[in-house]
Amino acid sequence: MPIFETYFERMQRQQKSGGPDVYIYDDIPQHLKHQIIHIWDYAFSGLTMQRTLEVFWGIEKTTAAALGIPRLTGNPDPFASCKEWLLDMHLVEGALTIIELSARAMKSFQKDTFIDDLNFRFRQSSIGYQFENGFIIKINDQFVHAEIVKPALGLLSRNPIFKTANADFVAAHAHYRAGENRQAVTFAGSAFESTLKAICTVKGWPYEKGARATDLIKVVNAKGLFPDYLDKGFESYIAAMKTGLPGVRNDAGPHGGAPDTPKVPDYIAAYAIHLSAANIVLAIEAAKV
Repeated sequence: MPIFETYFERMQRQQKSGGPDVYIYDDIPQHLKHQIIHIWDYAFSGLTMQRTLEVFWGIEKTTAAALGIPRLTGNPDPFASCKEWLLDMHLVEGALTIIELSARAMKSFQKDTFIDDLNFRFRQSSIGYQFENGFIIKINDQFVHAEIVKPALGLLSRNPIFKTANADFVAAHAHYRAGENRQAVTFAGSAFESTLKAICTVKGWPYEKGARATDLIKVVNAKGLFPDYLDKGFESYIAAMKTGLPGVRNDAGPHGGAPDTPKVPDYIAAYAIHLSAANIVLAIEAAKV
């Protein structure tokens, strides 16, 4: 049997990162476990019973070996044994180990639709894991999330002047997790706008009622929020800010969109959230509020 490092074993050598987050990492709720078992039932329904038993025999043996136990349960049916064990397992690392192995099996049988279902269920339940490139990974292990999104959450949550911006940013993630990408884009844009408005309020910089991100950027730039030594290179970045997130929001957000407007894909919603996070960190750090 090939030996590879399972999720449980990887987690033993990794430290959890701190700070506020929009995802949960220390629990796999029962409803999610039942949803995953339903995914197993559908994903492996096209195989013969014998083949399914062989697959889950391997999953059971690998999981038991990783955790250093003789068997998962006393049930002689490996498929049923894995289901029972998942439902009874309270250790997150243990549950994710068997979920990861099952996802690898689904991937090997080209059941990519069910991998998408698995990742959606994680996101829908605010659980900070997903299956990518053969492994279950923590969302905060991703560079963009760890280096951009979490710092933005930290800056927004620590200062009450950003209460509205923080609520908007958390709402953007909530809509994204629910698959409501159009709303996610809108709230991502709102979070950036609310951040700029809060900075203007604290600094005493007036802005027009109903000002949007592009207008607010002009205000803070005119007030010297950003250092002069960045020169033309920073002006180009400001231009990118003006045409980046605001453009995505206006095109993809629900501002008078027709009923037949194409669905906003996940990667556009993620892009809007990440770009908003980067802009939020930039603005707050520059304002030092």
